[in-house]
Amino acid sequence: TKEIVSIESKELIKRTVRIRKFQRFVPEVSVGTAFTFLKYNSYGTTSDSTGQQFVGTPTENTIKNLNITTMVNFNYYIPNSPLHPLYQIGVGINSGIPTILTGFGLRSNINGIKRIAIAGGIAMTWTKELHDLKVGDKISGTDDIDKDYKYNSAPKFTPYVALQYNF
Repeated sequence: TKEIVSIESKELIKRTVRIRKFQRFVPEVSVGTAFTFLKYNSYGTTSDSTGQQFVGTPTENTIKNLNITTMVNFNYYIPNSPLHPLYQIGVGINSGIPTILTGFGLRSNINGIKRIAIAGGIAMTWTKELHDLKVGDKISGTDDIDKDYKYNSAPKFTPYVALQYNF
């Protein structure tokens, strides 16, 4: 007669199946900097021979500055690709110059530079302009000009280039 002998069991095949919701556009929050090119006017005073001060001709200033930004990137998922195109929208956090940014870019998934994104687009910025005063109006000093500055209702548009770290 043959006896039944116990032997050690061995696992022949092991598989893991993951089921998850598929998203073509993957949202991701990022922080970074955006370099903007903004032009705005600043006003000063002029005076006549009697010493009366007037609002002077504006000086056009150009700000080439770095904005600290918070963005939401919508990464386009491409299987097995180290680069992902993205659309982004966010805000610039600079004192005195509110900014909304929107544009397109690339997010890296390459070893060593993961989570880095480079983007560019259009920044909408609101700057302060004179509200009631005009060039040539009589004033008592620069304090009158400072008090008259108000944010303009229509935004100015300027290009931006951004570098970000994604969370």
